[in-house]
Amino acid sequence: MVGWPGLRAPSTGGKLIGAAELIFKKAFGIDVGPVEPFTWLLEMRDAVFSVEAAGLTWSVSSGRVGIDDKEKLAIGLFKHSDERDPRFITEIPTLNLTAPVDIEGAKDLDDRRIGVADGLVEPFVRRAFVALQRFIEAYRDVKYLQGRGTENWLEQRGVFVREMPLTTFRSYLFYRLTAGDRVFVGVFSEGRMISAMPGDTALREAVTAALAQRVPLARVLMVRAWEGFFEGDFRSAIVDAATVIELSLAQLLRRKLLAAGPASKRRIDRLIKETSNRLLVTVVGGLLGIEAEAWREGVAAAIETRHGVVHGGKRYASEADARSAIAHAERLLILAEETPPAASGPAATESDEADGASAGP
Repeated sequence: MVGWPGLRAPSTGGKLIGAAELIFKKAFGIDVGPVEPFTWLLEMRDAVFSVEAAGLTWSVSSGRVGIDDKEKLAIGLFKHSDERDPRFITEIPTLNLTAPVDIEGAKDLDDRRIGVADGLVEPFVRRAFVALQRFIEAYRDVKYLQGRGTENWLEQRGVFVREMPLTTFRSYLFYRLTAGDRVFVGVFSEGRMISAMPGDTALREAVTAALAQRVPLARVLMVRAWEGFFEGDFRSAIVDAATVIELSLAQLLRRKLLAAGPASKRRIDRLIKETSNRLLVTVVGGLLGIEAEAWREGVAAAIETRHGVVHGGKRYASEADARSAIAHAERLLILAEETPPAASGPAATESDEADGASAGP
């Protein structure tokens, strides 16, 4: 829930509001926004698409927010205090998702207050997002089938609808809940908070030092995993985190086994290459005393989750799965970085450098 406290009041709990119509109005900016979504909305025009998802029938269409003073007041939450007069706030193009819903809440909610129904509407956000995912998936597939092999497709002409992560959907997400003769309006927004440290000498010096050598591939992918998680792209976050697990696990086991000296570097490399990652972390990791058994099982579970996403036909991934995969990947990455090479000789050095040899440009 975003902030204009004078226009908000908490729910007092109570009786059933009953059958209602809920419209989510996804805006892509307030004063300015990216060109692609607006072009897509123009392409849709007045078409209405029906999507069955999450136990509801959603109508997807282009629309506008700011059609009355209530919605203009909601838009005003994102404007400077001297720009909030509804008379000077214009309508904004939106992607609308509409569904009939049953709402349980206080009958005495004051529908004049912006955001008073946030708690009632919040449970429907993810359900609407599931419907949007299905709609975008179908739209992208049709555009692909129509365009593949053509000059327009190869030269990236026309409208190409991008997948939308949950955090993007929840940014500038207005809603309009109509229950009888009452209309509740509010908005959710969860964009990234960007901050900078002007004149941060230590940061500049650290970047200069980092440029002296390539960033290890595992850390490049670790940052990508976090990036995907922050964007709500949990599927990509899991895939990148699992790759970090594989790279870090191989480096950690290689260094520990070389230090223990049970076999030559060549045989150790062969063991790592030919053994499944699940057995490497649960069995070999257990023999080497790497963390607790429950933690090692968590690493193995993250690998299995990635397998389900990539090979098992699992379309979407959960936030909990992504969070777990990232946590285990990051801990394993730190363990690998904190474990020194077994020796300074050529064998150990070449083996460790090979971990990042496949890094892209």
